[in-house]
Amino acid sequence: MEKSNLVKTIYVYVLLITSIIILMVNSVSALNSVVDVIYPTPYLQTYEEFVMQKQNNRPLQTTPVPATLTETPNGSATTPIPPTDFAYETTRESYDIYKLETAAREKRDAMKRIIKEIIWVAASGVLLWFALREKKSLTK
Repeated sequence: MEKSNLVKTIYVYVLLITSIIILMVNSVSALNSVVDVIYPTPYLQTYEEFVMQKQNNRPLQTTPVPATLTETPNGSATTPIPPTDFAYETTRESYDIYKLETAAREKRDAMKRIIKEIIWVAASGVLLWFALREKKSLTK
């Protein structure tokens, strides 16, 4: 076997192995995304966390915001003002909307992943076809 034929053979087998690995990984990932579309499991805050975030108007992982102090006419601070209390119905409606939007976003992201994985599977299929065609031409 001459040197150029050996290099070409090694190239074809590396291309075959790479194509098969890409095909397998992306096929599994596409199936995983299909499951995410059928049965999404979005991360949701609890209702209590949602209310606390709305009341404090801050992200959850920050330090607590101190209560605002009222000022008397002479400029001295008096008692702290507690955060305003939200109406239960309005907050519950907002929380329900938040849950629906989160589930819809998760499904949309899973659909995007499915499309990307199908493209990768198709691309690896083309590479696999090319490698098999080259392998046949080597054996002739």
